[in-house]
Amino acid sequence: MKVYILENAFWNFLLSCIEVYPQECLGLLIGSHDKNKAVVSHAVVFQSAERYKAGVHFPRETAHNNVIEFLDQCLPHLKIIGDFHSHTREADYRPSGEDQEGMVENQVYIIVQIYKKKKSQPWRYNKDGTLLSGTVGDFYFKIGSWCKVLPAEPFKLAEIVCPFAAGFRGVK
Repeated sequence: MKVYILENAFWNFLLSCIEVYPQECLGLLIGSHDKNKAVVSHAVVFQSAERYKAGVHFPRETAHNNVIEFLDQCLPHLKIIGDFHSHTREADYRPSGEDQEGMVENQVYIIVQIYKKKKSQPWRYNKDGTLLSGTVGDFYFKIGSWCKVLPAEPFKLAEIVCPFAAGFRGVK
């Protein structure tokens, strides 16, 4: 699967992570998708989330249902296609066991790893397109998108396409 991240969603990922660092952030991915591609047009952070350095939780029933109702009424062409959250430790861009328990097929899950940078780096993709990474200000980010199409298969990194971010230099 290819996951297209539009500029608005990209900035919301970074700003949401920076705002609560060193705690984790959590939000919804809004856009459209089919079995071969997903378009993330918006990323809406949960203000009601309980944040920790190694976890984040939110009142799923009320918050999730309120967003669904709003989208149905005001933006019927957009849907919740998954969620995103941050991890705040180096080498921690993969979903944890707890993350995987909450993940279901046909949804997109984005993990944004954030930690203090050691040196400035322009934004770039892995050779296979599965991770997007770079620096902005004092922080290093690594963005990975996880999904599974069939119930029996494991979660896999999806190819990310984010034209705005590729080559962006967030140098301080």
